[in-house]
Amino acid sequence: MDSEEKYLVERFGRKQPFKVPEGYFEQFNAQLMAQLMAQLPANESNSKAKFANFKVARYSLLRPIAAAAVGLTLFVSGLTLYLHRSDVATTEPKSMARIESSVNNGDFDEVADYTMMDNEDFYAYVAGY
Repeated sequence: MDSEEKYLVERFGRKQPFKVPEGYFEQFNAQLMAQLMAQLPANESNSKAKFANFKVARYSLLRPIAAAAVGLTLFVSGLTLYLHRSDVATTEPKSMARIESSVNNGDFDEVADYTMMDNEDFYAYVAGY
C-alpha cells in the first residue's frame, strides 16, 4: 500500500484539486432553511392542505390473484409429475423382473466368457470412472 501511495504522490503531488469555500458548512444550514422557507406559501391559514387523489392501478389489484393462480398452477403440475413419476417407479421393477427371469444363467456365463473379463479387469474398468 505504501508503494502505491508513494507512486501517486510522485506522479500527482500532494495538491488537492478541489476546494471548499471558507465557512461553507457553517452557513449551509441557514442557507438551506432560507431556501425552504422561501418556497412555502406566505399565508398558510387560507391554503388548505391538498391531498393527492391516488387512483390504484388495476394491475396492482390483480397482482395477488395472479400470484395465487401461478402458485396453484405450479402446485398442481408438481403434484401431477410426482404422482406420474411414482407410477413409473412402481412399474419399473416389474419389467426388470420379467427381463431377469427371461435370461438364464447359462446365457450370462456365455456373455462373460465372450468378453473375457474377470474381477480384476472389471475393477480396473470401473476405477477409470
